[in-house]
Amino acid sequence: METWHYRARFEEGGTALAREARCDGLFPLMTNDEELSLAEALAKYKYQPFVEKRHEQLKSVFGVAPVWLKNVGRIESLLWLYYVVELVQALLEREVRRRMRAGRIASLALYLEGRPSEAPTAGVVLAVLEGHRRHRLLDGEGLELRRFHDELPEAAREVLEVRGVSLAPYGVD
Repeated sequence: METWHYRARFEEGGTALAREARCDGLFPLMTNDEELSLAEALAKYKYQPFVEKRHEQLKSVFGVAPVWLKNVGRIESLLWLYYVVELVQALLEREVRRRMRAGRIASLALYLEGRPSEAPTAGVVLAVLEGHRRHRLLDGEGLELRRFHDELPEAAREVLEVRGVSLAPYGVD
């Protein structure tokens, strides 16, 4: 009976190692935009994770994939709407953060347990406003006799004040 035994043997390829050593420390970056300088191409590359983070919400937060539409026009329309949603979220975040800087506000206590948020996301900002209800008591002819509001949480009050939104529609005088 024959038994086979295998043994690994390693040899360094001196020429291959020398060739690879010449590339040590190089960072290849390719682009199809011939107008970009090297510095501009590197700046755009470094900005990419921010763009990808925003688009990652398409799958995680909004659950866009898979798209069960068969008509290409409808798929494009749906994705365009989600793009608009992403844009509105980005604008909301930018505005809140810009006003926080202008008002020298280091953080807002927007999380449920009152933890501070130094850079509030749109989801956190909208979550503190979610569920606020307004009730109206009407007479037999439909005229409003009285208006009732849920109490506005302090975090929601802070966000609205930072945004410069009137508190009156929320029942706060």
